[in-house]
Amino acid sequence: FFLWTHYYDAHFPYDAPEPFGSRFQKDKYSGEIAYVDHQVGQLLKGLAERGLAERTLVVLMADHGESLGDHGEFTHGVFLYDSTMHIPLITAGPGVPPGKLVTQQVRSIDVMPTIVDYLGLSPGSQAQGTSLLPAVLEGRSLPASFAYMETLYPKTALGWAELRAVRTDEWKYVAAPKPELYRLPDDPAEARSVKES
Repeated sequence: FFLWTHYYDAHFPYDAPEPFGSRFQKDKYSGEIAYVDHQVGQLLKGLAERGLAERTLVVLMADHGESLGDHGEFTHGVFLYDSTMHIPLITAGPGVPPGKLVTQQVRSIDVMPTIVDYLGLSPGSQAQGTSLLPAVLEGRSLPASFAYMETLYPKTALGWAELRAVRTDEWKYVAAPKPELYRLPDDPAEARSVKES
């Protein structure tokens, strides 16, 4: 079987159901995250109760992060900084070593090739992305890759310029009216552009 579940709760306005709302009165976003975490736990518990956990690959990822004030943005969609673009990707299942951390950049387009590789299938010649299994199962380095990102929201909602960016493990370039270039190992907060124009 294939099951895709999307939890939309951790979006503004942050108003987590009880008891999470009361527990996180001073940090409503964390209350939403705690609620979603609980719901994912319920789903995994249901798999286990049905005897499916031992033979099911689980892939969990976010669609974006929230800036929470970083770079002057409080939600997401306006900018392309890592506070909204760097998201969790977690895999678990038969043969997947627990606690394995891949530190290289991976992309959402790598998820489908990874799942079909895990199943012993071919992603086909038109698929984008790279299987992450060699890194997850064997600790091998992944081929160097870049991630493309864009946001049209600033233009469509605010009348500003849309933004596009390219990111590698080491660099991020943001094509904006005032271009930005960050060397990420030295500046993970993307606070000091090395490109001035």
